[in-house]
This record gives sequence, C-alpha cells and structure tokens, in this order.
Amino acid sequence: MRERTSKFIIESGKSATSVAEELGIEINTVCRWVRDYRRKHKMPSYSDEKGILKGPKEEKEKVEILKKSLHIFMEQRV
Repeated sequence: MRERTSKFIIESGKSATSVAEELGIEINTVCRWVRDYRRKHKMPSYSDEKGILKGPKEEKEKVEILKKSLHIFMEQRV
C-alpha cells in the first residue's frame, strides 16, 4: 500500500494531505511514505522539485540579496 500510494501521489500531482484524508490515514505517515519512496528511487525531494528554499540556506540567500541591494543603493548615492 505504501509504494502504490506514494507512486500515485507523485505521478498524479495530488497532495499527500488530500490523499491521506481520503484514505483515512495520518497525514504525517503518508508524507513519510512519499519521502521514503523518493529516497528509495533516488528522486528529488518535494522541496527540491518545487524549488522551495529551506532553513539556513534560505537565510543565506536573503542576506545575499540584501547585500546586493545595499551595494546598488550605495552606488546610486555616489
């Protein structure tokens, strides 16, 4: 059931949340199944696939954007 459910979610594009609710299974369980399936089949994670930034990497990128913006702003003032 885990494999079939995970494969269905990935191929159909339906959310793990909606499928879990339809099946009456805990949402975290279904999300774990999908995560494990992706790892087993060497697929990108959901966040990697969707380009979602996470954790410290996201903060680093925000800092870099602010630095560039400040640099541009300071150049314009001169």
